[in-house]
Amino acid sequence: MNKVALLLSLLLMGLPADGAPDTAVPEPTAPFVKVPPPGSAWVIKIENPLLPAKPKPGDTSPPPPESKLQLPVLLTVKSGLNGVLVGEITYNRDRQDIFYIANGSLLQLARNTGRAFPEKLNTTYQDPETLLTPLFAGTGWIARKHYVGPEAKNGIVCHHYAMIIKGQTDNLKLEAWIRVEDHYPLEATIGDLTYHYELPTSFQEEVELPATYREAMARLKAEDAAIDAMRKANEPQP
Repeated sequence: MNKVALLLSLLLMGLPADGAPDTAVPEPTAPFVKVPPPGSAWVIKIENPLLPAKPKPGDTSPPPPESKLQLPVLLTVKSGLNGVLVGEITYNRDRQDIFYIANGSLLQLARNTGRAFPEKLNTTYQDPETLLTPLFAGTGWIARKHYVGPEAKNGIVCHHYAMIIKGQTDNLKLEAWIRVEDHYPLEATIGDLTYHYELPTSFQEEVELPATYREAMARLKAEDAAIDAMRKANEPQP
């Protein structure tokens, strides 16, 4: 079916084609991107035209440099009923990284030592390209000031957002299409990357934090307690 026929079919079925929707669309309101509640799971597929394809069976050519393997292509997130979140990032050639988020801290394994280390989540700023987030990756930059207007994307009415991050040598363009119906993301682009979002599904389980990560959290808690005690000891006495 050619493009003209497809557009005519969409109009006849009463579905919006890509572009400006026919009906009035309400202005976006906060939260501009809905955060899935505990007991949810979601998948994000990330495409990049520059990413080398997986080798074919029997291909003996050398793999691409390690720098070419860092680009994630699949992110699966499970948010447990106990408030612990686990994310699995599958990279080119099937390498995986796993991270956990619990009690406001991000936990992952150091590649050089294999030791788990926690760090506090930054709640005031989020790198638009980070995947280590309890939000939908690729949407942390979205705000009312970046709203462009309503737009139909893949036949779905969306709020369209866009911004440009200016760099010293070039600029990074970001766009996102957020479903008007439920404020879940449909698609986003960050430079050459395209993020495809699947709707969250039910995950009625708890996420168990492995012992290595529990020990790391205990160390962080002890360090915080020591710093707090030191601060109180140095406060002027009445």
